[in-house]
Amino acid sequence: MSRDRKAYFDATRRGLVMAVPVLSVLLLGGCGFQPVYARKEAGSAGAVEQLARIKIRTFDNREGQILHNLLLDRFNPYGRPTDPDYVLSGDVSVSSTRSGTQLDATTVRGQVTVSSTVILGIKGEENQEFRSQAVASFSVSVSDYATEVAEDGAVERTLRVIADDLRLQIVTYFEKRRLTHGA
Repeated sequence: MSRDRKAYFDATRRGLVMAVPVLSVLLLGGCGFQPVYARKEAGSAGAVEQLARIKIRTFDNREGQILHNLLLDRFNPYGRPTDPDYVLSGDVSVSSTRSGTQLDATTVRGQVTVSSTVILGIKGEENQEFRSQAVASFSVSVSDYATEVAEDGAVERTLRVIADDLRLQIVTYFEKRRLTHGA
């Protein structure tokens, strides 16, 4: 291959490498892409503002209390709303299994599955239901205490995942609602 031809291909490749990011930004803007967490124009509430107007009711069991606190941190970082437009209630269930047995029939791994269903009550509208589930594994030790601590850690990790997932689902619901109803 001649030197001129190689230089031509190198220049073309560099031009394409630089053009792809620019074209990506232009195409995203042209398709109507909007950041979910961006502040909206005056008169309409963005997703973050709507999350702050949700009252989160307490859940029944210990895992529900942990999820409640995680949701408060994600939805109401500046305190609970005084006049909420929405009410969130729900429940949490946890199941645990042991697996991964060794030759001497001792268990070395455990798995927890945490599921949550929450209902978003909206004034004057039909309630919306959101579901989330997460799975985590943990080590089963000879010590019962170490196994209990590992299992509790796995449950807390799954509850963080569920809180983040529920936040994302509810923000997506608010954005779809805003785009279709103009609310």
